[in-house]
Amino acid sequence: MEDTEKRVAYSFSQICDQMTWVEERYLRKGQFSDITAKELRVVIVIAQLESATARHVADRLHLTPGTLTVTINRLNEKGYTTRTRDDSDRRVVMIRLTVRGRKLYRAHREFQREMLELVMPEMPTSYQASLANGLERLSAKIVALGK
Repeated sequence: MEDTEKRVAYSFSQICDQMTWVEERYLRKGQFSDITAKELRVVIVIAQLESATARHVADRLHLTPGTLTVTINRLNEKGYTTRTRDDSDRRVVMIRLTVRGRKLYRAHREFQREMLELVMPEMPTSYQASLANGLERLSAKIVALGK
């Protein structure tokens, strides 16, 4: 493996290993001291879907609905999510974020923004464009592998 490839592999590994836990610690310093990294991932997916069934959320996270139910129950108890019956089909239960859940999602987005602000201003514009291109390609490959 070339030196550049080793550096990229090491940095990618560090980002994957550390980012979730750094974010959890960041959120726990504020009003979200009761949230776990796993619960945060569920909140993020629900926010991205805006309103979804447990099946949709489970599919996006590659979990079984049973596994997701445990996390959703905890999020409901903590006040981050709510379950409501679909008006058009009472058998369908929709999962939505509460006000507190939406605040958590906004805090997550703020964390991401702050992380980028740590490095982007120091980086020349040409490097920023290269980084954006590389991350877009990586993201597309990871999404494709997850399907």
